[in-house]
Amino acid sequence: GRLAYPPHPFLNEYRRHHGLAFAGEAGERAPLQDAIEAAIRAFAETNTEAFLGFVTTSKHSDLMALHHLLALGLERFAAEHPDAVLAYLLEDQRRFVLGDMCDAHRDSKALISAVAPALRHDDARRLENAIIEWQRYHEAPPGDDASSRFKRRKWTRERRLRLLRAFPVDRLSPEGRRHLRGEERALPDTRDYDASISGMREVTSPMSAEQMARAADDQILVLFEELIDDTEWDHPRWRGHAFVGGSIQASRAFAEFAGNAPERALGIIRRFEAGTTERPAGAALAALGDSAVPPSILIASIRKLDARGFASQEFRSDAARCLRAIARRADGLDDATCALLEGWITDWRPDVADEEVRAGNEHAKFSNQEGSNEARRGSLLWGLGGFGMLPGGNYPFLDALMAGYLLRKPEDADGWLTVLERHLGRDEDPKVWNALALHLQYLVRADRPRAIGLFESLLELQPGVFHAVSGTRLVGRILDWIPNELLGGITDYWVAGDWASGPQAAGEVWALKLCRRPDDPEARARVEQFLT
Repeated sequence: GRLAYPPHPFLNEYRRHHGLAFAGEAGERAPLQDAIEAAIRAFAETNTEAFLGFVTTSKHSDLMALHHLLALGLERFAAEHPDAVLAYLLEDQRRFVLGDMCDAHRDSKALISAVAPALRHDDARRLENAIIEWQRYHEAPPGDDASSRFKRRKWTRERRLRLLRAFPVDRLSPEGRRHLRGEERALPDTRDYDASISGMREVTSPMSAEQMARAADDQILVLFEELIDDTEWDHPRWRGHAFVGGSIQASRAFAEFAGNAPERALGIIRRFEAGTTERPAGAALAALGDSAVPPSILIASIRKLDARGFASQEFRSDAARCLRAIARRADGLDDATCALLEGWITDWRPDVADEEVRAGNEHAKFSNQEGSNEARRGSLLWGLGGFGMLPGGNYPFLDALMAGYLLRKPEDADGWLTVLERHLGRDEDPKVWNALALHLQYLVRADRPRAIGLFESLLELQPGVFHAVSGTRLVGRILDWIPNELLGGITDYWVAGDWASGPQAAGEVWALKLCRRPDDPEARARVEQFLT
């Protein structure tokens, strides 16, 4: 209830929530929401009478999240208890608007589809009439003119049509079928969802991957002699043309071509030049990391290009992506390759603009990478984290090194820890450390005193690692492994610091600690202190 928005002033719907509780497809949400849904389904299936009692005591709530759970359970036994499901739907017009931001009627339609085949004829007609008479607005919005009132009537009809489509056609009355056909003709563009991606047109390479496959190697090389790395997004002769791109688009097409013709692509890469055609070389290598090309051949290609002076940040980042993919299918990376990656790491210079990972990187987002001075609505440990671009700079190299050590057989967590210990001595962009927080939980597999020492040093040298949702979730994952002294130091920093969500982070983490360790006196004392 504390996370819910106020009631809508004129729409017939329940109160929605900060954090989009239970929005999206199963598996895309945080595990807590999926676990609650699984529990509700099991509750409804294994103890129907008790669940019906739960519906009776909970159905008067005005919270969308709760009615989503009630609908989820009712759907499980709609065929066996159609009267109960029908009574639930007809009792409140807001129950025809159970869903999420993508489909405001998702759960309502599921209930209608589940219960309609089991209803008696008269009851099916009652449900049909309730849909036809349903009102989207419980009162007229203030200031509505004639045009707005006309549009609102149309929008209401479209939503009724979406609900009627959930009715099995053979369960509609003859009048209902005629009404459905009439509305489909009158409202032909009615969608069955609310949110969608708008259309767009792509700026393409002057030579597509298919054309490259038909062209001779020399023709591809001529293309990149004109589209050198400095052309970036724009073709030098067609600058300003709306849909013809430069080196970036051509490199993406070359990467696609490489996936279909790896041997040809590797041969062409050997003819590229340092400083002018590093981008297509890197893009192709990144595309081949997961291919059937033997890892030894790809690693040898990267080493030869490195020796020839291929040293741009973009090439090295793409090569690191290739090596990370190789680590997944080759049981990690050998010491020489890890040394090559670590040799690419440089001190961060804050006066140089950070180069974000380019579009197309498989690591395109991570959860709320930086702390904010604005208080957060919703859970830090369990809610949606938000999205952001992963940083460039040293992050791709450190990410590949993590895979290189941890995926060895046996894994070498101490080797990765050694890399991080050395890295603490360098100047580094806090964004890189914040992104690494997504993976630092795996240090529990390394030497414990050394790993705890690294976390203590991070708190002193890079406190921003913990000053974010990603850092909060890191602490939540390792809180049974770190000593209470370190946990207390981190949470004291949250409470006393300038991060607006810091006190909430401390409360959530110590509450989780108490749930997992009910006999821990410090956890109990901390939680009681926060509650009072």
